[in-house]
Amino acid sequence: MSEITIRPIDIRNISDDDARASHVLRVALAAERVPDDPVPKWEDTLGQLRSIPPFVDVWVWAVERDGETLGTADLGVMRTDENQHLAQFDIKLLPEARQQGIGKRLLKEIIAVADQEKRTLLMTSTSSTVPSGEAFLTRIGASVGLESHVNQLKLSEISHGLLDTWTSELAEGFTPGLWEGPYPEESIEEILQLFEIFNTVPRGEL
Repeated sequence: MSEITIRPIDIRNISDDDARASHVLRVALAAERVPDDPVPKWEDTLGQLRSIPPFVDVWVWAVERDGETLGTADLGVMRTDENQHLAQFDIKLLPEARQQGIGKRLLKEIIAVADQEKRTLLMTSTSSTVPSGEAFLTRIGASVGLESHVNQLKLSEISHGLLDTWTSELAEGFTPGLWEGPYPEESIEEILQLFEIFNTVPRGEL
């Protein structure tokens, strides 16, 4: 079997080939983590890769074997006045690349950059639908900071007329609506206020 290599990627100048490989990996991992969700779109992946805010620095590594991308890792550092001790990272590996020490090799790269940036706390997330993620974090000594739950509603199981009932029960002054694509400019201020509500949610041990 060929040797597995790990190489850095300049994410702000990512090549088309690396972007496409990232998308293929994203699709494969999404099928494992959220099998009921729609397949990620190439346009969305490309948009995320090429729209990193200027106040965020990101380091990215690709895991490859025989020209195939088996996984990636990334570390993000926000250049803000808050949480200057914190960095966020992610390690994503295809099932066939797990339990081979690759995650620890990637973590070594991540920690080296975190030390260089004087970040003393690393934060990441995992999903119950991919138990190997939690197992890996447990092995390296990570602790749980916050647990969240996701509820999914299958539209095919909604009884006819139920949405009309919900709409009729909306409090005075509220109306249902649908936006496709970017938020409309005339509603940006209201959307910002809505996002501010996220700062009031429970933070667990964070």
